[in-house]
Amino acid sequence: MGREVRPGYQGARMDGQVNRFPGQGRMTGTEAPVVRSEVDFFLSDLQLLIAWAIRERGAGQIGDLLDSMSGTDSRPAELDHLWRTLRTFELRSLVDLSEVDADLNRSFDDLLAVVEPRRITLFKQRKHEGRTLEQVGRNLGVTRERVRQLEKETERFFEHAVQVRTNFRWFRIRAQDLRAKLGLGAPVGHAATLDAMESALRGLHSGHRWLARILLLECAGPYQTKGDWFALNWSELTDRSDVLACMDANSLTPVSAARQVLVQRGLRPEFFDAWLLSHGRMRRIGTHLVDSGNVVDKCAAMLVVLQRPATAVELVEMVGEGHNSTGVRYRLMEDPRFVRVNKTELALKTWGMDEYEGITQEIWKYILAAGGEATVADIATSIVNRFGVKRTSVALYVQAPMFELQGRRVRIKGGPGPDKPHPEGEGVPAPGLFDVRRGQVNLFVDAEAVRGSGRPCNVELCHALGIEPGQHRRFRFAAGSVHVGWPATSPYPNLGSVRELIRHIGASLGDRVLLEFDSSTGKVEASIQPTDQ
Repeated sequence: MGREVRPGYQGARMDGQVNRFPGQGRMTGTEAPVVRSEVDFFLSDLQLLIAWAIRERGAGQIGDLLDSMSGTDSRPAELDHLWRTLRTFELRSLVDLSEVDADLNRSFDDLLAVVEPRRITLFKQRKHEGRTLEQVGRNLGVTRERVRQLEKETERFFEHAVQVRTNFRWFRIRAQDLRAKLGLGAPVGHAATLDAMESALRGLHSGHRWLARILLLECAGPYQTKGDWFALNWSELTDRSDVLACMDANSLTPVSAARQVLVQRGLRPEFFDAWLLSHGRMRRIGTHLVDSGNVVDKCAAMLVVLQRPATAVELVEMVGEGHNSTGVRYRLMEDPRFVRVNKTELALKTWGMDEYEGITQEIWKYILAAGGEATVADIATSIVNRFGVKRTSVALYVQAPMFELQGRRVRIKGGPGPDKPHPEGEGVPAPGLFDVRRGQVNLFVDAEAVRGSGRPCNVELCHALGIEPGQHRRFRFAAGSVHVGWPATSPYPNLGSVRELIRHIGASLGDRVLLEFDSSTGKVEASIQPTDQ
């Protein structure tokens, strides 16, 4: 009669012996065979491994043994083989299978069997189907207050039974596991939440799942269901104060810092993005979070994230709230935190980049730095390289009235002050939208005029109205005024917005409008012209 060795675990061979405790001698033909179970063999090999860990590695706890076997330190080959063999042992052999195969469905059958059917119906309609007190009362023929009483009584009975009955021990363990997976709160429809709930409900029949789900959330927390979230404590889940405490001077919060704060509070990492969307009221841009604030604050935050200059259009698109980029650009240029670094891009002033103040001003600064005079080519090369403007634009602006162009060299006319009025410059032809006679302008109403944009106009209009370089005037009409000016920094005069004027006379896109300016009264009149004129 040989030893009992089951197929699931064959034991390890040490020193030529098979499955023996340390110190056992070899069997002789006269000795009775030793009949040992699969568990006996396992425990024998485990004891040998534990003895080695205590004697040779100074182990004192199970964790020390596991560390010794999982680390990279060298071990005897026989012990490595023994460990690999132990790892193949089936855990089901070590426990009472009745515990493993415990049927929660029977537990729920027993629980529901002692509850009045009407109470079960009432509880299901209220807790699972979400019906109102009035609806349930009407269905069952009782008052709203009686529905409330029966609901509370039934709820207390179910919760008490789950907490104290022995056959619900594994249900309570599943509730604890669910608590670990949901943490402080979890979005109801999140994949991780659904997986956690399904794991807790595994093996339960469909007829029991509705009640099991309610009791799991109660036993695990209790969790409240508010909106799209399960929450242990709603006010704590939605509190942003410790996240906002991580914010820097630019209204930015590092994502890593916010995640660490929330995880320490109990939020599961996999629910971080959902928390930001539902409760954080913050947008994730790269490695930072942007808090609510006005659009200028958000643009400053966007620049910090980008770490480079950007256009107002790009910043507005990043903010993503549908702002008008032109309006935002003006607000940014007025804010002391920003500087314009070229014709279109802005940067934070703290970056220390050269500020672009416009082509005329840059020409003026360059001439002053050069000692009062410089060549057009040198000026253009410097401004083009620093600010990315077009060389042709520089060549145009050196003809502004404030400058004196002598051949290929430029100097400041009348001294270094850019705001000082100067004698008139040569007229620069404006786009063919105007037909100017004395004090009159034939204007074509295009999209720019409807939008309210100003536009260049011919020098002849300023001559007719007595406006010199460095001067401007406003001409009134019944509903407002129109501005005409000739900046000393510009090679040509400007006609301000005529939007209100064309609205006042009922003109629309594509019309031709005659503007008549009266320099003596300071008034302007307008009329729509026939299309054949």
